[in-house]
Amino acid sequence: MRGDFNSETSHRNLLLSRMKMILSLTVAAFFDSVAYVMGDSHPEGSLCDFQACWLTYFDWSALAWVCLITVNLYLNLVQEISTNRYEKLYHLMAWGVPLVMASLPLLKGYYGPAGAWCWITDDHVAWRFGM
Repeated sequence: MRGDFNSETSHRNLLLSRMKMILSLTVAAFFDSVAYVMGDSHPEGSLCDFQACWLTYFDWSALAWVCLITVNLYLNLVQEISTNRYEKLYHLMAWGVPLVMASLPLLKGYYGPAGAWCWITDDHVAWRFGM
């Protein structure tokens, strides 16, 4: 009887962990879409930099969550490894790494008008491919 309880508790923890990851992906995708809806009504300046940084951050964050969910599923299903202990690491990677990636062009001053919205300007095309 005790083994059934532990198995059920473990299954619930695994399900809760997966739900948190999917919720985090949903949050990142939602805020990513907000930047696209903002449009190009602000040609230059701090609002343009904000939109570009926001766009870059949440693009990377959504991509990171997709990758981490995939890795998590692989570890759980194929390798049969419990990944509950990786939850903090996943959040650090999915929210922290995009912060660094979005900050680099901001600190260099490479954000500006780039078509339908603000992003890395045409003067820094190599950064577009690097990002």
